[in-house]
Amino acid sequence: GNSEQFLYILPTARLLKEVRENLLQLSGGMGEVKLLTFDEIAEQLVAAEDPRGEILTPYEFERFYEQLIERMGNHPLLKPLTAHLHLKGVKRSLLHMLGEVKRAGITSEQMKVLLELPGTSAKHKALAFLYIKADEWLDRLSERNGYTCMTRESRLQKAAQLLSEGKTFPRWLEKIQTIWVDQFTDYTPLQFQMLKGLISLQQVRQVGIYLPYQSEVYQKLPHFQPIIQSTIASLEDLGIERVSFEGRSYPEIIERIAE
Repeated sequence: GNSEQFLYILPTARLLKEVRENLLQLSGGMGEVKLLTFDEIAEQLVAAEDPRGEILTPYEFERFYEQLIERMGNHPLLKPLTAHLHLKGVKRSLLHMLGEVKRAGITSEQMKVLLELPGTSAKHKALAFLYIKADEWLDRLSERNGYTCMTRESRLQKAAQLLSEGKTFPRWLEKIQTIWVDQFTDYTPLQFQMLKGLISLQQVRQVGIYLPYQSEVYQKLPHFQPIIQSTIASLEDLGIERVSFEGRSYPEIIERIAE
């Protein structure tokens, strides 16, 4: 079929490179097939809506939170966090935690509810307060700079929102009729929101999602078993039909896809 109608989603740039090479060997050429990660799709979705948006670099991201904590550090709600920031590794853990909360798809509005709940612990109130203030500061930074400033996580969140609202899309996405998602054992909530939005696009007619199931891995690491089963259940809830590739090698599966 028309290669411009095909979107291939993988979790990492390394896997994209490997799959691109495999498909080139099988097909002798790929034309305009889109091979992207969710982050890259988010980047292009947000750019179509807001071409002047900018992502904070890792250094800018760290400095942003350092300055925020310096400015807000004396607030009584933040004491459960700021009291330990001098300890080695605590600041990095805090930044990672804030990123994970954003990747989970939690909004400032939800954090405001958490902040007001009577049973919320002092530590969780401190995290919620910092999360809310960070979003407010990003908005102010955007106003001051004259363009939208985002973290990678907030960009994913914005992209998921754009998909759900049917906002302006890149022209290439409007041509996509077939989506193949490969090598994901699990999805973050934001990735899953984006996947739901992509599947729901009016012009999309076919969707294939390959989950690598290696029994020997799950025997050694049994905690992965419920993760992939939960992923399968969530995908079936979206109306995705389950088909087993048991006994087939990965090259054979790739060849089946290419057909």
